[in-house]
Amino acid sequence: FKPADFTSKADFMIMVKRFTGIEGQPETNIYSDIKPSDYYADAVGTVSKYGLVKGTSGTEFKPKDNITRQEVISVLAGILERLGKLEKSNLSILDSFIDEDFVSPYAREYMADFIGMGIVSGDDRKKLNPVEPITRAEVCVLIKKVYDLL
Repeated sequence: FKPADFTSKADFMIMVKRFTGIEGQPETNIYSDIKPSDYYADAVGTVSKYGLVKGTSGTEFKPKDNITRQEVISVLAGILERLGKLEKSNLSILDSFIDEDFVSPYAREYMADFIGMGIVSGDDRKKLNPVEPITRAEVCVLIKKVYDLL
């Protein structure tokens, strides 16, 4: 399992597919950097089909890249939102973190919501580390916290 290792985008898609239980015919051939034979192709295709994730461009997913905290939070918050379980928070909640300016525009609302819900609290230096890679253990903690809300 290697909990201290960073999580690749591909492996996170597998976790999301298993966590949500989504099934169906996956989107195929949507990303030029994923072959149908890749172990993660089905998960990426299925999660993409449900609109839970987009590639880094119109044609690339970069599955072997490490996924960032804000990317994970955006996907998990999107799941909660679709289920009507996401509690909205004011963006000003981000102001108490010294790196809030590094939270990408697409992730700001979800990051604020997760802070307000107590799912994310930042580190002991008052940093969210939104663009940093996230470990497998940290992903599991976030998934468990989201699962407990369902």
